[in-house]
Amino acid sequence: MRHYHFLLLAALAAGITLAGCRSSRHATSSDTGGIAGTTTGGGEGTRNTNVQAISAKMKLTLEAGGSSINCGGTYRLLRDDVVQINLTYSVFILSMNVGTLELTRDSVLLLDKVNKRYFKSAYSDVPLLRDSGVDFNYLQRFFWGEEAGTNPYVDWSCGDWLSLSDGQFPQQAVITLKGKDASKYKATFNLSKVQETADWNSRTEIPSDYEEVTLQVVTKAIMSVTK
Repeated sequence: MRHYHFLLLAALAAGITLAGCRSSRHATSSDTGGIAGTTTGGGEGTRNTNVQAISAKMKLTLEAGGSSINCGGTYRLLRDDVVQINLTYSVFILSMNVGTLELTRDSVLLLDKVNKRYFKSAYSDVPLLRDSGVDFNYLQRFFWGEEAGTNPYVDWSCGDWLSLSDGQFPQQAVITLKGKDASKYKATFNLSKVQETADWNSRTEIPSDYEEVTLQVVTKAIMSVTK
């Protein structure tokens, strides 16, 4: 169980990355911000174009390799700046912050607070992202509900839309890898207490005593839960 939380972070990052890469390789942008040749369920890409910041409580269910993992946390967005997902794990009445996935304009960060280690890299230094032409601008659209859709490789669906001051925001998002991997990866985000606020720390500080790990370590962790 020592590596449980890092595997969760790695698998979550894998699903998001694969969703972006597979959609990017096999689709082009449409006028509504959805994926060309896909079904977006009514133009999700136009619902929240004026919402600039989000902070919400999150329940995440990750299904990978025949197993199911549940955790809580926070789901925070600052448009054109950062996507920040903090994971918490609860035992009885105790809740512990165990990890962070943070996407900024110039880097990807996985922070494992249980084992005191992290992975941080520019998008251009991750071959899968670089070769697929995927960057922050593309990935953030999924979290805002602006690239929800389906193609032969991945399904990213959004629902339970909440009316905000100047648009709508999805309180549920589901990533499902399709094809031969259909039964091997699914991530479901359920959000609550959604607020339009940027009153939170938009950058995660890496403690000086944390160990930096390589892309190979992250890849190995991903493969262990998705094979």
